[in-house]
Amino acid sequence: MMVESDDVTDQNAGPPQQLMEEINLRGFYATTIKFNRFGTAAAVGTNSGNLAIVDYTTKLVIMEIREHWHPINSIDWSFNGKLVASSADNGTISVYHLVEKRTLCSFSTHTPNNVVLFHPRNNNVLTVLNFSRENPVVSARLLDKSDSAEQEILYGYRHVSDISTDVITSISYSPKGKYLLAGTNKSHLIVFDSETFQYVKHFRLGQSHQIRQIYVTRKADYMVTNSSDRVIRLFRMRSLLEDAKCGDLVPHEAKFTDAVSKRNYLFIAMSHDARYLCATEANCHEITIWDVRMHSVVQPLRGKVGDIPTDLQWHPYRSEIITVAKGKVHVFGRRFVTTMTAFAPDFKEIQDNVYHDELEGEFDLEDEDADAPVRAPVENIDVDVVSVPLDEMAWKSSDEEDVDLYEADKAGTAPLYMIPASFDMTVSDSNDEAEGIMYGELAAAERRKAEDDAIFVKPELPSSSRSARFSFSSQEGSSSDVMKPPRAKRTRHH
Repeated sequence: MMVESDDVTDQNAGPPQQLMEEINLRGFYATTIKFNRFGTAAAVGTNSGNLAIVDYTTKLVIMEIREHWHPINSIDWSFNGKLVASSADNGTISVYHLVEKRTLCSFSTHTPNNVVLFHPRNNNVLTVLNFSRENPVVSARLLDKSDSAEQEILYGYRHVSDISTDVITSISYSPKGKYLLAGTNKSHLIVFDSETFQYVKHFRLGQSHQIRQIYVTRKADYMVTNSSDRVIRLFRMRSLLEDAKCGDLVPHEAKFTDAVSKRNYLFIAMSHDARYLCATEANCHEITIWDVRMHSVVQPLRGKVGDIPTDLQWHPYRSEIITVAKGKVHVFGRRFVTTMTAFAPDFKEIQDNVYHDELEGEFDLEDEDADAPVRAPVENIDVDVVSVPLDEMAWKSSDEEDVDLYEADKAGTAPLYMIPASFDMTVSDSNDEAEGIMYGELAAAERRKAEDDAIFVKPELPSSSRSARFSFSSQEGSSSDVMKPPRAKRTRHH
C-alpha cells in the first residue's frame, strides 16, 4: 500500500507538461472517468455499459462491473469510497457496493443524460439531475433492495417568481455539503439547504447565459462556472453564500476566456491546490491551463489530432490531468529528472568511466584497528507499525481529525482508500448474461469485425472474352476439361 503525504505532493508543484501514457482498459471504449477522493482509484464508464475500476498506482483494471446495457455518461464516488453511482444513456441509475460486490439499488428515470452526485459527507444521499422533470433535482436515500422503495426528496424552486421558468442545467455541492448549488439556463445560481432540501436564495452570475458546469474546489474557497457565452468565471464561495443578497448580480473575481478566437470549452477542472485551472476545447484534443494567481496562460497540452475529449479530470493530489478521448484514457503529467548534486554538494557528475585509486581506509565506515567502544545497553523501543496516523494523510478532512483509522477499520467504518484486486474481475447481476462477457461484449466486437471485413471484400469482376477462352475444372473427365478449338487462321493473299 502506498499513501502519498503532503511532502510528496509538494514535489508535484506546477502544471502538467506532456502526455505521459495511456491507461490500458482491456479493450473497453471509455466515455467518462471519475476519481475517488483519495486519488487511489478511478471509475471508468464505457460504451458497452461496463464500469472499469482502475488502480491508479499500477494503472491496471482491478474490477469490472456489469451494471448497464447502454453507454455510461455520469459517475460519482461516495465519501467513504465504498459506493459507486453510475448513470446510462437509457436513464438507468445504479449504485454498486465495492466491498460487498453487489448492487445496492437501481432505478430508472426514463430520460437520458442524467447527472449523479453523492453528498460530500453523507454516504446515504444520492442527488440526481433529471432534465425532463418539472423539479429536475432529486435526492434519494439509498436503501437495500430488501427494504421499501427509495425515498425521493424534491428540490422545489418554482414558487420563486424570478426563477420560476428557469431550467436547472448543472449541480454541485459546497465543500462540506451544507448547500447544493444549481446553475440554470438563464445564468441564475440557486442555493438549496442539503439537510432540509429547501430553497435558500438565488443570484445572477451574468447576462442570461446557460451555466454548463459548476466546479467547487476543496481549497482556496473557489467556485468556477463554465457558461455558454464561452467565458469561465471564478467566484469566492464566501461572497456568494454569506455576503451576496438574494437576486443580486454577483461580480466574479476573475474570468478566463479566449478573446481572439472565442474557443468553446466543454469541461473544466482545477488542481488540488486551486492554483491552476484547465479546460478542454470542443473540437480538438487540446487543454488550456491558466495560472489563477497570475491570471496568465500556461503552455497548453495537446493530445492526438482528431480526438475530441468527452471528459476531463485533475487528479485530487497529483499534478496530473486525465482526459477521455476517442475511447482512450490519456494521462498528462510532469517528468522529473533526478539531480544527484542536490543530495550531496561535493558530488560530481561524470559522463565517462574514470579510474579511481582507492586510498587506505577511504571507504571504511569504522577504523578496524581501533578498540571497540564500550556501549551501554539500549532498552527496547516499541514501534507502532499497525495504526495509521490520520494527520499524515493528504486526503484527510476536517470531519476526520479525531478518527482512529485502526479502530474504525475493526468496526468496519473506515474509508476504502485502497481497493484490493480480485481474481474474479467481472462482476454482474445476471450469471447467464455474464458468461459470454469478458473484457467487453465479445459478440458485439466480432459482429462489428465481420461487418468491417464485409466492406473491404474484393468484388468479383466480370470475365473478359480473352480470359474466358479456356475453362478448367478440378475433376478429370468433365465436360469443362475439353479445350475449345482454336479459330482457323485466315490465309493472306499477297
